Amino acid sequence: MIKIAIFGDSITAGWNGQAATNILKRELESALKNQYGFSAEVILFGVPGNDTNDAIKRIEPVKNLNADYNIVFFGANDASAHHEVTLADFQANLDLIIDELMGQVVLITPPAVNEQRLNVADRNNQNIEAYRAVTLAVAEKHHLPMIDLYQQMTVYPGTNEFLQGDGLHFTKAGYELLAFLIAAKLKSLRS
Repeated sequence: MIKIAIFGDSITAGWNGQAATNILKRELESALKNQYGFSAEVILFGVPGNDTNDAIKRIEPVKNLNADYNIVFFGANDASAHHEVTLADFQANLDLIIDELMGQVVLITPPAVNEQRLNVADRNNQNIEAYRAVTLAVAEKHHLPMIDLYQQMTVYPGTNEFLQGDGLHFTKAGYELLAFLIAAKLKSLRS
């Protein structure tokens, strides 16, 4: 059985608008088993509202898990101006997280948002794209596998079906997409 840690924010936590859920755990374990025949234990380290400044303060439990795969999925909050995480800080934080974690690290770019649904003006796809670019550069610098979730969400014609009414958090379809992408990446790493 493979052990997978997913380190992130409210999206990782499965925020449904009222509480954190285990939807990502369920969807990913199911996708790995049903599509690829892998038994996996997925442990979520998602905290709503967290950015990478918060992440580096709570990395020890993730590190101590000693997972086979560490999925690092930040950027949605970092890209929001009220979080005050500069692009340079975001890069430095990702570098530190990568250096600290054991096992294979996989980076995921921040997701696209629906700007019309968002109730905050300081979170938009232009900002997200800048943090996406940093994530891609960090993955290349460390020779890490990555999932370009932003790109996957924006090339699909029904992107809005992936997002709840708040324009940021995922619907069941969004979690199914995310689980499919992670499962496919892990399958390619194990081949």
